[in-house]
Order: sequence, then C-alpha cells, then structure tokens
Amino acid sequence: MDDLTDFEFDLTRGSHNLLVSQITHRGSADERSRLKTLGASTAGDDRRVTELFAESARAVVRMGESEAKAALEELRALGFWFPAE
Repeated sequence: MDDLTDFEFDLTRGSHNLLVSQITHRGSADERSRLKTLGASTAGDDRRVTELFAESARAVVRMGESEAKAALEELRALGFWFPAE
C-alpha cells in the first residue's frame, strides 16, 4: 500500500515501486505512455494514481491482499490466528 500512496515521491527519487513495476511490465500501452510522460516531474496530486493508472493500481492492491492473506495463513500454521478479513 505504501507504493500506492507515495508513488510520485518514489518516482522523484528514482526508488523502486511496485506500481511502477506493474505499469512497466504488465500495464497497458496507455499506462506505460502516461508513466513516461509523467516521469520525474510530478506535482504531488494523489488523484494521478487512481485516474491515470487505475488498472495497475487495482492489480497492485489485489497482489497485496493476496500476500497478506497468505501471511495470515502462515501465522495460523505457526499457532497464531488472525481473521483473514
């Protein structure tokens, strides 16, 4: 979730970011083009993620949910229990 909320900050710093990776490797041609255009000259508008990169942002959220549920199952196997919801 951190990579969605600080997407533009990571772009500016050139840091690794799951959303950027998703767009680069699995995003649509439109999203890749928008990412190139956006580049490192971001203005700090949080709506960019949801408006310009909605499909890739959804994919990253789904990935995070899946990994969180898998981690909870691993904890359950170790004797800890947290509701997956």
